[in-house]
Amino acid sequence: MRTCTVHYLGSGPVARKVKDRAPGAAEPTRAARFPYAGGMGEESVKLPADLEGRYSFQKRLGAGGMGDVALCRDEQVGRDVALKVMRPEAAERPEERGRFLREARIQARLEHPALVPVYDMGEHEAEDDDGESARAWFTMRRVRGETLADIFERLASGDSTARYRRNKLLQIFVQICRALDYAHDRGVVHRDVTPANVMVGRFGEVYLLDWGIAKLTGDAVDGRPTSSDVPDDELEVTEAGSSLGTPGYMSPEQALGDTETGPTADVYSLGCILFELLTLERANPAQETRKRISKTIEGIDARPSVRFPDLDVPPELEELCVRATHVDPEQRLQSAGELANGIESFLEGDRDHELRRKLAREHVKRAVALVDEGDEKRPEATRELARALALDPQSRPATELLAQLLVDPPKQLPEGAKVALAEWLERARRRAAKVSAWRYGLWLAFLPVYLAMGVRIGWLFATCSTLLVGCFGLAILHARGSVRGAPATTAVYVLSTLSLLFFVPAFSPLLVVPSLMATNLMYFAAHVTPQERGIFVVLTALGTGAVFAGEALGLWPPTFVIDGEGIHIIPRLLELPPALTWGMLAAWAVLTASIPGIQAGRTRDNLVKTEHKLLRYVWQIQQLVPGELHAPPELDTDTGRR
Repeated sequence: MRTCTVHYLGSGPVARKVKDRAPGAAEPTRAARFPYAGGMGEESVKLPADLEGRYSFQKRLGAGGMGDVALCRDEQVGRDVALKVMRPEAAERPEERGRFLREARIQARLEHPALVPVYDMGEHEAEDDDGESARAWFTMRRVRGETLADIFERLASGDSTARYRRNKLLQIFVQICRALDYAHDRGVVHRDVTPANVMVGRFGEVYLLDWGIAKLTGDAVDGRPTSSDVPDDELEVTEAGSSLGTPGYMSPEQALGDTETGPTADVYSLGCILFELLTLERANPAQETRKRISKTIEGIDARPSVRFPDLDVPPELEELCVRATHVDPEQRLQSAGELANGIESFLEGDRDHELRRKLAREHVKRAVALVDEGDEKRPEATRELARALALDPQSRPATELLAQLLVDPPKQLPEGAKVALAEWLERARRRAAKVSAWRYGLWLAFLPVYLAMGVRIGWLFATCSTLLVGCFGLAILHARGSVRGAPATTAVYVLSTLSLLFFVPAFSPLLVVPSLMATNLMYFAAHVTPQERGIFVVLTALGTGAVFAGEALGLWPPTFVIDGEGIHIIPRLLELPPALTWGMLAAWAVLTASIPGIQAGRTRDNLVKTEHKLLRYVWQIQQLVPGELHAPPELDTDTGRR
């Protein structure tokens, strides 16, 4: 003989028993954490024989601590339901059976939109013909969606399909708070509020799940459930010293095994979820279960601004995190409704201006301390001031210090700026090479004139011409970026200087060559580093001096003679026909007199443009702080320093 008792209930949530794992135990699988999410497996679930006529098995959804969950078709009503049935081995233990029934009965009494409705429940009161032990079961709405834990994980991984902005998540969080506030008002404490136990449906519905270790408190008021509403043999007995909940989300009093936990235990869990919502990181950072419990008892730092200063977390929300996760239950927010009210006030645009001004002053103090430590701390100080102004845009100390930092440059070039300086210098080298290529092309244009004048020493003229052609080609490659850096610039300058030194025998070291070397040096000196400039000046001086020394020592025939009647040029490389020579020298005189002026003017124009740009920057910055506009320090055009 077989009998089955069926209880038709109103609506309410369904849950499973969740106990703390042993220290060091692995995280539970998704199927264990959330057994009725759908799509968890296709294995068969053996249903009690009495249900076979009414419920037809479709597929297995998952498994909980005491039972299996299957998707079934309610043939009588014509709808799909999730049916949870005790496992045979669990049904043999009376305490497990009582807990299972207690879970369903308590949840069925909580009628709220965020709680999964329980449709009916039943219990076998005798063994089946095949020896099957009596098993309890209940059915509930099948929930479709994803858990808040999955949403957090997708957002943290940068999943572009996770379209949940902060405000949307806060609205979901408010619904969780309201559901818990409702449960607390009816004497039920959840005790296992985690992101994995919150389901978000496709159409925005929110469900709070897993009421398996919920606790009944208080007295019945207006039909609200209390412990007296549940048979004595189904009451959960919690031994002192044991802890129930999920490490990392359970409250300190739960971690200590306090059996008198109240609504503030759930408030603590909500604070941990709020922190995770804002940062996508767990409020309790410990990795191992034992360490999580220890950290919970010790107290966590729930300030996103301290643990994740780069995140833009509003201070009002941070304050709620801190107050909700206080170690002392008496110092915590006293209700989930109070927490929900705080979130809703923020969403409606209410701001705690006094709190924001207080936090802004703290950021300014930290910025001042960082500035006093030296230039290497200026970036951190600037970020602190930016946070202060974000909190209090009218903070005069913050705006004054920020303007000071922006107007007064660091004494040393910061490391980050050195990269930009190197890129700028390379661009300057390429510009110098481009202009030099034009100049060397102009020099090459005079080669036919020299040939027309007549060449006396063919090998020397060929050497000079070859060096000049090589210099011209290398300058073009440098201007295009095919060769880069100081070695390329130095090579161009050395080749050009050598070509000029080999050209000295044409007009002596007194004519043409000195002006060309001066122009060449001036242009390169304006586009290289001070160290390179010094090297180029020394090379030019040594080369010029070597020419005079060689003639004085008789190493080669003299190219000029000084006597009482004047200075006489003795041509060695070229013939000097009077008319052609006169015209060529006149052309060189005009060019060498004009080009330095043009080059100096362009350099000065660039400096003035830079000065104007800097002045505009200073003017814009000083609009932050009313007062006299000060021009930037004058640039020393000789040293390049202010």
